[in-house]
Amino acid sequence: MKKRLSLIAMVLTAAISSLQTVSASPVDSPSVYFTVDDIRVDVELIRSGVGWSFDSSAIDVRDGDGALRASVALRGFLDPDPSIAFALSVIDFGTPTTFTFGFSTPIVPTGPLTTVSSSLMGELTEGDVEGVSISPIGSHILTSVVLTPSTTMGVDIGDAASFPSGVNPYGPFSTGPQNGPTGIWTGLFTTVSFLMSGNSDLVSLSGTARIDNRASRVPDGGPGFILSLGVLVSLAASARWRQTRRAS
Repeated sequence: MKKRLSLIAMVLTAAISSLQTVSASPVDSPSVYFTVDDIRVDVELIRSGVGWSFDSSAIDVRDGDGALRASVALRGFLDPDPSIAFALSVIDFGTPTTFTFGFSTPIVPTGPLTTVSSSLMGELTEGDVEGVSISPIGSHILTSVVLTPSTTMGVDIGDAASFPSGVNPYGPFSTGPQNGPTGIWTGLFTTVSFLMSGNSDLVSLSGTARIDNRASRVPDGGPGFILSLGVLVSLAASARWRQTRRAS
C-alpha cells in the first residue's frame, strides 16, 4: 500500500508541473478533448440547436505498444447562452493515470455584471485491489474560466477522495449562484483534471459550469438534467468495466 501511495504522489507531482505550463486561449470555436497522461483524443461535436452536443462511449485508449491504458465514455452539451454540461466515466487500467477533460465554447457576450455557478458529483468504484481514489491536479478537480482575457470564474470545486472498496458516492459539490467576474465575456472554458488510482478502478462524474448576466433567467440545466446525463454515461462505462473483468 505504501508503495502504491508513493507512486501516486510521484505521478501527481509530475502532472501538476505540466498543468501549470498550460493556459486557456481565446475560444474561436467549440471543442472537447481529453488526455490520458500524454495521449490526447479530440471528441467529435454535433451541431444541436443553438449549441453543440457530444456523445462518445467506450473509447479505448492504448499506448504506443498497444497496451490498453483506459476506457472513456463522454456525453454533454456546450450551450453558447452560456453553459457547459457534461458526464464522463473512466476505467483506469494498470498504474495510476492522469486524466484531463477540456470543454470550451464561444458564448454570447455576457456582462458586465455576472452570476456564476458550478456543480460536480459522481461515483468511485474499486476495480481489483487496494481501494479506489481520485486526486485533483491542482487545487480542485473542476475549474472554469471566462475569456478574454482568461479570468477565473471563482467556482472551482471537487476535492480528493479515497475508499477502501466497493461503489462509493463522490460529492455532490456545488457553488453559486454567486456574483462573478466583471467584464464582457465571449468564451467559457472548463477543465476536469484528476489522478486516478489504476488497477481497473472506475470513476463516473457529471457536472456543469455556467455564467449569466446578473438577475437574468434561471439556468435551464437543473440537477435532474445532470443526473440523467451521468446515469447514461455511468451505465455505458459499467458495462465496459464488467466486460473487461470477465476477460481478465
